[in-house]
Amino acid sequence: MTFKTDRQVLYSLTETDLTQYLSIRAMQLGESIYHLEGVVDARVEGATLHAVVKDDDGDVQTVEISVKDGDLWAFCTCPQTESEHCAHIGAVLTAWVRDRESFVEVVGGEHGDDESSILSRLSASSLDYPSEYRQMLAYQTINELRAIAKKRGFTIHGTRKEPIIEELSTLLCDQEATRAEILALDKVQQEMLTYLHLTLAPGYGYDGESIIDGLSRREKSLRRSVLHSQIVDLSERGLLLTFKQQSTVYHVLPQAVRVCLLPRPDLVPAFPEQEIDQLEVREGHARKGIQKLYAVWSYIVAQHPRRPPAPARQQAEDQWPQFMGWDHLPPELDEISRRRRSYYGTINEAVTVPAANYRLDNADRATMAKQTGLSETEGEFWYVLLEHIQAISGDPGDPIATHELRFQQLLNLPPPAQMRVILFAWMVNTAWSEMDIILRANEEIRLRRSLMYTTYKPNNLYQEWRAGRYALLRFLSLLEENRWVSLNGFTEAIFEINPDIVHKLSDRAVWWLESTRTRKQFGTTFEDWRQSYGRFILTSLTGPLQWLGLVDLGYRGDQLAAFRLTPTGSFALGRRRTLSGNEQQVDVRDTVEFREDMTIALIPGRAPEQLHDLLRNIGRLGKATPERFVYRVTANHILETLEQGRAVDTSIALLSKWSGQDVPAAWEDQMRTWSHNYGKLHIYEDITLIEMTDDYALQELMVNTSLCEAIVHQFSPRLVAIRLEAVDTLVLEMEKRGYTPRVE
Repeated sequence: MTFKTDRQVLYSLTETDLTQYLSIRAMQLGESIYHLEGVVDARVEGATLHAVVKDDDGDVQTVEISVKDGDLWAFCTCPQTESEHCAHIGAVLTAWVRDRESFVEVVGGEHGDDESSILSRLSASSLDYPSEYRQMLAYQTINELRAIAKKRGFTIHGTRKEPIIEELSTLLCDQEATRAEILALDKVQQEMLTYLHLTLAPGYGYDGESIIDGLSRREKSLRRSVLHSQIVDLSERGLLLTFKQQSTVYHVLPQAVRVCLLPRPDLVPAFPEQEIDQLEVREGHARKGIQKLYAVWSYIVAQHPRRPPAPARQQAEDQWPQFMGWDHLPPELDEISRRRRSYYGTINEAVTVPAANYRLDNADRATMAKQTGLSETEGEFWYVLLEHIQAISGDPGDPIATHELRFQQLLNLPPPAQMRVILFAWMVNTAWSEMDIILRANEEIRLRRSLMYTTYKPNNLYQEWRAGRYALLRFLSLLEENRWVSLNGFTEAIFEINPDIVHKLSDRAVWWLESTRTRKQFGTTFEDWRQSYGRFILTSLTGPLQWLGLVDLGYRGDQLAAFRLTPTGSFALGRRRTLSGNEQQVDVRDTVEFREDMTIALIPGRAPEQLHDLLRNIGRLGKATPERFVYRVTANHILETLEQGRAVDTSIALLSKWSGQDVPAAWEDQMRTWSHNYGKLHIYEDITLIEMTDDYALQELMVNTSLCEAIVHQFSPRLVAIRLEAVDTLVLEMEKRGYTPRVE
């Protein structure tokens, strides 16, 4: 069973769910509007969708859809929404479940496409753990809340429920107190928390019987009555949170408890110490990750490749909705057509799902691989991350656009924040998956899906694979840093505890992996699992986890035999609060360098953000790499700051303050010279001359028209220069006054 926040409910909506909210007519008309690209300015803010919808008649409506307390509420400005949801609401919901990436995220009242909002959100160093407690503790009575506080030794004040919940939530999120509480638990309770952490995704709950069944399969000697009492005790301590639905009590493991769980060296056997020297070690380097990202970025900036064009719409969609939304025609379609199977006759059929298309065509991928030194597989990975942080964009068939400021902002983050952004972009991504690598590289494996589930779309697949990614990271979070562990032991532990690691949202009746040789599903033995679904773990280790610097790999020949969690990996998974001292401490004198040519070089991520803001005002950014930002201070930018009311001495003082050193004398002299010469020479473009026939016409026009506001310079009582854009207005005003100006 699931406990979900309103935001989680919104994000878990599927096309099947829409049938509960929409009539058949609203769904059909809404889908038609969606296909005609009638949903524009689509945004998501928290648990609310906003969009403008243009329907077939050309009418424009505004739609707002929210999830509140688990229920969906919708409003449209059209007059047809009193009795049932309209087609405009249907169009927005269809767009949401089919093309979630088209909705711009609004953060803190600002559009997600603001240059700073995306990266600041992704690089946030802490999660709002108390909010989860506040939501779940609301299910408890005041007496139950006081009992939790007493069990944990907390003193709480007041008699009103809301302040008690607020205070208790803060106390329960104290990591030092939580670690001490977990250390005091007996072995069975610690095992229970570990089991829930590895099998239960955040925000989801198990009923007590499911927890007991899972633990009993692992520890057959444990009595069910003992396990039940342990669950009750953990709930009374606030280490498990409970809620009730339809008379059944469910238990949730809070995030604040997950990050305090103890490493479990007994979970995965260590690699034999005497054999470590025999391993060929391939280290993961987090800093190299940003270098690789920059290499892919530089290639795109220099070459301006195009996205491959989108495949043509499938005619089969009109006959079989099972193929709608998939960008390929399965090879089995011809066979189904030859047998003249009807729509209803195909529900027992299964078809092959290939790996997703690459973002670049073959020639561009090969060129990028040659120029960057990356494999096509790894190049695709970094490309997708650039898309996710919105540093690049482009529709199929169009040139890829680059957004320089957004990428510069990533480079300018401190190394730990850079790593968080990139890791987060990989973790949440549903546009790419490790499973694509598996399907491209292994001819003996193919992915099949049942045609019975017509609403199951590619995005559902990628959401499942993302859930598998999360589950794998939860296993890694319990490993000790720098301890070599056996790959076989690690995969066996996952198989025993969570074999359906990539089937978290559906089962193997919906989609499955099978052998291309035997055309049979892989069985349930460990050997079959390791050769099929277990490849997801191997691919993640040798792919993103190593590329991102979270693990080091140990090979015997060409076979991966062991791996270890790096300090960067431990930091990324919440096991350490800081990175190594070398990455944290930098001599300020090496951060900022003033040069004689009025350029200043900074180490990104280490110079104060205020210095970057100042230099963007008094200069322009030239070269930007992961190692150096180089700004050039220019006369034009200094003059612009003068026009805005900032004296040059103020700019010099701020430059000294934020650089941590005195501004060179040559810089001060040059900046003051530019300031001193300000206004002595004016060069005007696009101006118009007005010549009068007598000395009195000018004064009359200045009183009775807008001429006074348009004058740039007066040369004599009869000759003035005005702005070009004011000519048409002045001619009309003069004609109304009885003048007949001649325009040449």
